[in-house]
This record gives sequence, structure tokens and C-alpha cells, in this order.
Amino acid sequence: MTIVVHPLAQDELRRYASGYDTAGPGVGDEMVTDFEDVIARIAAEPTHAADAGQGVRGVLMLRFPCVVCYVVRDDGSALIVGLNHRSDAARAWLIGRSRRSRLVEPGERST
Repeated sequence: MTIVVHPLAQDELRRYASGYDTAGPGVGDEMVTDFEDVIARIAAEPTHAADAGQGVRGVLMLRFPCVVCYVVRDDGSALIVGLNHRSDAARAWLIGRSRRSRLVEPGERST
């Protein structure tokens, strides 16, 4: 299965990993590894996670308190749309994203 990580999600991953680097050497790298493990789980079973609304699904990272949020697209690929720290309100994150203009696919121009 094809997995695409939206640039905004890449930015969130870098921001979280950078924050975890302050906890100790290599902790940010461990978070990136955990993220990659989640990507592999999504690739193996993209529809396993429940739909949280508007087609967005979420998978918990195993070692870090984050949810990887994604949508399964019509072509069967998965688009990672963001990371959400568990201390954040997941519903607020989803609502905030949906109130803005629709999510622009990577490579697509916004209107």
C-alpha cells in the first residue's frame, strides 16, 4: 500500500521529535522510529482503525503519547494528515482542521 505523509504532518513530526530530543540524546530519533512502525501498521491494515469522523482514522504510537491521523483515499492509498499529542483534545484537532479550507493534497495548489 502507498503511504503519503502530508507536509504538515512531516512538520508536526519534526516539531514533536525536536521537543523529545530535549528529554535526552536520541529520544527524538526513537519517536521517529515509533512513527515509522505506525506507518507499517497502517500499510498492513489501513481500515483497522475506527473512523473518528470525516474519514479520519487514528493509530496510537506505542512508545510516545501521540496519535497518527490519516485518511484512506479512493485509490486505496493512505494520507497521513497529522500527529496529535494525546494530551490534546483529538476532537478539537479534527474540528479545527475541518473548519479551515479543505486539506490540500501534496502537490495540489490551494484555491
